[in-house]
Amino acid sequence: FIVSLIIFSMIHFIPGDPAAIMLGRGANPEAVAILRHNLGLDKPVYTQYFIWLMGVLRGDMGLSYRLKIPVVELVLERYPRTLSLVSVGSIIALLISLSAGISSAKKQNSWKDLFITTISLFGISIPSFWLGILLVMLLSVYLGFLPTSGYVAFNRDFLGWLEHLAMPSVTLGLAVGAIMTRMVRGSLLEVFHQNYIIVARSKGLSERLILYKHCLRNALLPVITYFGIQMGYMLGGSVVIEEVFTYPGIGQLVVDAIFRRDYPLVQAVILAYAFTFILINFIVDIS
Repeated sequence: FIVSLIIFSMIHFIPGDPAAIMLGRGANPEAVAILRHNLGLDKPVYTQYFIWLMGVLRGDMGLSYRLKIPVVELVLERYPRTLSLVSVGSIIALLISLSAGISSAKKQNSWKDLFITTISLFGISIPSFWLGILLVMLLSVYLGFLPTSGYVAFNRDFLGWLEHLAMPSVTLGLAVGAIMTRMVRGSLLEVFHQNYIIVARSKGLSERLILYKHCLRNALLPVITYFGIQMGYMLGGSVVIEEVFTYPGIGQLVVDAIFRRDYPLVQAVILAYAFTFILINFIVDIS
């Protein structure tokens, strides 16, 4: 409820009249007034919010001002594409962070540890949009391995789906993977010095068993919590990535809707983002 109130308020604070934007420059003021009335924009803001909220509770988020299509249909069409991008990016981030973080912690202060921490610092520092452009230039323009943009449905062509997801998901997952690597390393190093680990070693247990059965299970508790938050940031970061790779997800849809002051579409997209983030954190709390 609070998120819906914030979304509605912020959208209506954005300068610009949707009716005037839709009719274009030099539009007749009377025509603008008629369109504002038809769209319900001449009502008080609190009345507009109440009407919108009642529609949301019924599963009706209104019609897109520009496309004249129910915004729920537009969100349901585009959102699975963004979720697949974030999901693959999350898998990449987990694979990078777990493998690199464990290797770094096992060899603390060695050349391998120094190399991994340095690379992870670069990964955190490099802007994702710049990295995405570099990948396009290298893998698409020069080498021709992967498509520069677009999307292919999963059920139509699985290989094509992977090819179009490869660069955006890697770009999205690398930064989070770099942050998580440092998190895994720090959490493991903290657990390594606990008394129960010293007892396990004194019993003659192998280092592999100690690492994966005793250390990692406890070290992953803060990592999983932090990963849930990072997935929320990945959802937000996908907006930039989708613009760089011209990926037709929900992020590209909302950017276009903001410029055109398509209030119902923007509100539906941001509400979907917020609901997903809350759901992810709920799952993390349970796990």
